[in-house]
Amino acid sequence: MYQSFKQEGTKMRPVPYIGVTGVTTVVEANRILQSRPQYAKHNLMVGVLVSSRTLDPTFSTTPKRYAPLRMIPEIFQNHTGALNILHFYTDKKSAQHILNDLVYADGLAGKNCHGVQLNLPWPPVELVRLYKESTNGKVVILQCGPEALRGVGSNGAALAEKLKPYQGLVDHVLIDPSGGQSKE
Repeated sequence: MYQSFKQEGTKMRPVPYIGVTGVTTVVEANRILQSRPQYAKHNLMVGVLVSSRTLDPTFSTTPKRYAPLRMIPEIFQNHTGALNILHFYTDKKSAQHILNDLVYADGLAGKNCHGVQLNLPWPPVELVRLYKESTNGKVVILQCGPEALRGVGSNGAALAEKLKPYQGLVDHVLIDPSGGQSKE
């Protein structure tokens, strides 16, 4: 069973993780998980990309870095030290439509899905709360990508202030100025 927090003294601390995103096959997931030493104190995140577009049943082509939806439950294995995360993006604006897509994706991902990374610039706090409630408290990672960082002027203090409403709802924050493009 995956645990996102561990006791350190009197405080609960998030378990650190190293993430690999764009996993599309069981073979890739196995290679990632086999690379984790047994003594490691971090988890290995197996990230599968999904979007509102790829969740649409009328969408016929699976983009290169996306796994076929039917394969996600096999990719997300029950493995000690695995953090199985859906990386979700949408261009939809309605919080209800986004929530519907998130819950649908979570249902497709199977019992070993631990949560979602929201690749959305500043999603509504209420959306995050409703996702947590509807999934019994699954992990939420908030990606602060280029657009989110521009919104706070790439200022650390402003970023910390903007994150305050998410406290208690978001388990991890990923500060990602490259937006997953491997740029500095």
